[in-house]
Formats: sequence, C-alpha cells, structure tokens
Amino acid sequence: MNYNIETLNENNIEEYVRTNAFAWKETYKGIVNDEFLDLINTEEEIQKSVEKQKAQLQNKTKKRFLLKVNNKPVGNLSIGTSVDENFPNIGEIKAIYLLEKVKHQGYGKI
Repeated sequence: MNYNIETLNENNIEEYVRTNAFAWKETYKGIVNDEFLDLINTEEEIQKSVEKQKAQLQNKTKKRFLLKVNNKPVGNLSIGTSVDENFPNIGEIKAIYLLEKVKHQGYGKI
C-alpha cells in the first residue's frame, strides 16, 4: 500500500473538504436526503467549508488528517478532546471517512 497521512494544513484543506463531501455522498446515500448530499458537493458549499476549515486550523482541541493513496485523497479523520466533562483528558474520534474505492483494504488497521 502506497499511502500517506497528512496533517490538515493550508495546502491540503480543499482536498480534505472535497474528500469529506464526496465520502458523505457515498456513505449516506439512501439515508440522508439526496438534495442535501448534492448541496454539500456544490462548488459554493465546498468553498464555504474550505474557509471554515481554514479558520479552525489554530484550534488546539481538534486535529484533522487526510489519507492519500498513490498521492490521491481518499479519506479523512478528525479527532479532538472529549465532549464528556467526566473525561477532560481523554480524546475521541469526531469523524472518520473513507471513499468506497479504498474501504476494506486495511487503512483503518494498526
């Protein structure tokens, strides 16, 4: 497997956002309204999300990563501090998405 995991930065934010939007469309097809899934994949919504992600880059309680296979973005991961006040020093996975074409290939294994 020729893969790389990149920390989200100014240079890969758009790839992260596009991968996330497309993964949502694949993952939630038939579960979430198609009109919503189509909306989040429009150029206007992609650019809004890019700007939102840029504004959050300095957030120290959340980290985001982009998975690339053969230098193409195929997944993302978001982790952060727990929202449960009983566990202030524990982290949690906020979101993890893979495009269908790379699922079941071992990218989630240690």
